Amino acid sequence: MTETFSVSRDEVMSGEYFSHANEPMLTINPVRKIIYINAIGLKRLPDMDYVLLLISHEDKRLSIYPCDSGEQHAVRLRSGGKSRNKPRQVRCREEFWDNILPLTGWKNDSRYRLIGYIAKGGIDTIIAFDLTSAEVFAPGERASDIPENVQGHFGGTFEELRNNPLIKRAEKDIKIQLEETEGESGYEN
Repeated sequence: MTETFSVSRDEVMSGEYFSHANEPMLTINPVRKIIYINAIGLKRLPDMDYVLLLISHEDKRLSIYPCDSGEQHAVRLRSGGKSRNKPRQVRCREEFWDNILPLTGWKNDSRYRLIGYIAKGGIDTIIAFDLTSAEVFAPGERASDIPENVQGHFGGTFEELRNNPLIKRAEKDIKIQLEETEGESGYEN
């Protein structure tokens, strides 16, 4: 006998329940005034020594865009030396923190870790980080706080996630078509 059912009210298990050992991650540490990407992120962009850090205020997204060392505003995220995938901790000026903390609502006494999403376009690859989905590490703690939206259940329902306007906007932004902006690469996740 065949039985029909709907998954629209089933909860989608939140990513916070799973290990992200093989995902690119960005750590933002206001306490030490540094940011850095993990070795996995560096491996995903093997030719990336220098990058531009791009911020979308509207979508609260930080993206890493590979560039040449001579590019204005280029930042080196990879340490020099024998180990090509050794992350370089980048010290940020106070003005950076004055802008990012109010944008994200983060506290300056905690550490934040973001899981990155690879987006490819033409011959370029970028890593995008959703600033609203950071894991929070409270002062003196090695384990992250579980986000409030996950506590007591597995995650949002399938229907909620499919109809979320923020997700729809992010999907639309990532799928930029080459025809729309001639000369610039489009990206899709």
